[in-house]
Amino acid sequence: MQRTDARGAAGGSLEEAIGRANAYLGVGADVAFVEGIPSKEELRRVVKEVEGPVVYNMIGISPVIPLSTLKEIGVSLVSVGNAQWVAAKALWDFAHDMARRGVEAQLDFYSGLEGHPLQEFHEFARFPEMKALEERFLPAEQVERKYGDTLGYQPD
Repeated sequence: MQRTDARGAAGGSLEEAIGRANAYLGVGADVAFVEGIPSKEELRRVVKEVEGPVVYNMIGISPVIPLSTLKEIGVSLVSVGNAQWVAAKALWDFAHDMARRGVEAQLDFYSGLEGHPLQEFHEFARFPEMKALEERFLPAEQVERKYGDTLGYQPD
C-alpha cells in the first residue's frame, strides 16, 4: 500500500514539504499546512522548521495528540476533521433506527431535543434574523409573497 503523507501527497520528502510550506508563507500565505504528518516527532520538526504558523490536521494517518501537547509543540491551529464522521454516524444511526422502529424513532429523537439548542430549529438557524433583514432590505411585496400564503416558517 502506498503512503499518502507529507512525503507522498505532492511528492518528495518531508524536507521538500517543509520547503513548500515555507515557499507558500514567503509569498503571503497566512499559515502552513503540511498534510499527513504521521508522527509527533515529524510534527515537532515541521513546527521547528516552518517559518510561520502551522496547521495540524488531526485525522487520517496523523496521530490524535492532546491539545496541551500540540500547544507545547507550537502548533498554531488544529483541524479536527472528523466532524463529518460524527454527522454521518448520526444520520446513519437515525436512518437505521427509522427503518427498524418507524415513527417511534422520530418521536424519541424529538423528545431527546428537550432543552437542547436545536429544540427550536428555526431559532437555532437564525430564521427570525434573516426575515428581519429581508424586511429591511427587500420590497414589502416581495416579503409578503415569500411568507404571506405559506404554511412553512411563520415567525411570531
